[in-house]
Amino acid sequence: MLKKSLKLSVTLMITFIVSILNAQYETPDRVKEVKTESLNMISPFYQRKAERFNLKGVHFVNSDVYFMLKASDYGTGIHHIQYAIDDKDFQVYTSPFRVLEQGNRLIRVRAIDNSGNIEKTVLYKVYVDNTSPRTEIAADREVFQNGSYHYCTKRHNFFIRAVDNDSGSGVRMTYGGFGMDRLVAKGTGISKKDNFFTLAQEGVNEYYYTALDNVGNMTPVKKYNIIVDNTPPVVSIDRTNWTTIPTDAMKTDVELRIKRNDLVIIPVKGKKNTYFVNRKHTVAFTARDPRIGVLNGSGLSTIYIKVNDEQYVKYSKSIKFTNADKYVISVKAQDNAGNVSEPVTFTFILDFDRPESSIRAVNDRGEDVQMRGGSGSKDKRK
Repeated sequence: MLKKSLKLSVTLMITFIVSILNAQYETPDRVKEVKTESLNMISPFYQRKAERFNLKGVHFVNSDVYFMLKASDYGTGIHHIQYAIDDKDFQVYTSPFRVLEQGNRLIRVRAIDNSGNIEKTVLYKVYVDNTSPRTEIAADREVFQNGSYHYCTKRHNFFIRAVDNDSGSGVRMTYGGFGMDRLVAKGTGISKKDNFFTLAQEGVNEYYYTALDNVGNMTPVKKYNIIVDNTPPVVSIDRTNWTTIPTDAMKTDVELRIKRNDLVIIPVKGKKNTYFVNRKHTVAFTARDPRIGVLNGSGLSTIYIKVNDEQYVKYSKSIKFTNADKYVISVKAQDNAGNVSEPVTFTFILDFDRPESSIRAVNDRGEDVQMRGGSGSKDKRK
């Protein structure tokens, strides 16, 4: 029979309809925008287009990709083509179709000719990736966060960290800028010197960022609120329990404070940050973090002190004067953004000596009255 001698040759081709077919459903302006999209800059109004990507043999697509099926037969001709997704039933192919469900998908296709011959099922594996990368702003050193704001210094190096899902198509590019209309390429989402950006101007900065994967999924644009704090804390003596008396204070003023047992600190005249103290004194230090215009600074983190020739240590409690005749104490402070103040040195001289008094006999002009002596006898009465 002719039918037995007929050799059926059915071939099937799966074609990705990327820009041509997709353009049928877009306005002319939108089609033009898709064509001019580049990796160097991205619009916050970006819309995904059909894309596919091959990574180590895995065929990634997004759900904007349509699949067009074709078959040929050198005998009686093709009657129809059937297809099925995963383990679903076969259905007759009539027009290009999309696969919407995320993940590994198996497209099964077969053709049937006019003689009823059924082609051996053709299998095509794709991974449908409709998930955008996860993004965050990271830095090469710790960033202090207070509410929705982050504090840094001009020494911080920032980059956009982007990670795609474990089985996704991978990160293509990250984008960032100080305005929604200035999102420029910032690397592939890893910590690399070329991807770093810094902030020098003190005050509030708003940084916008996003990322794109290899099949065009874009992460929603996020905003990162950064306050640049380049001003270090200001250190000083904590004078809460101190009574400072000028060296030329009135005598009665000194006596009053001594009777109240106040801790009296007396500045050494002509010497900055130098004071006379005694052994009953202790000294405490404090620091404040200045405001940045109308904004609060990042806040005080740590105070460090160095006593005489020792090393700097974290300050935790008041310093008590014990044996040394003189204490040279250097103090510096760090704020939460990482700014460290220049050391301020305070000198405390212990006054161990008790006062020595003397007495002189003087006249009303302050002149010494000389002592007269003699050998007179007492009046003896009987």
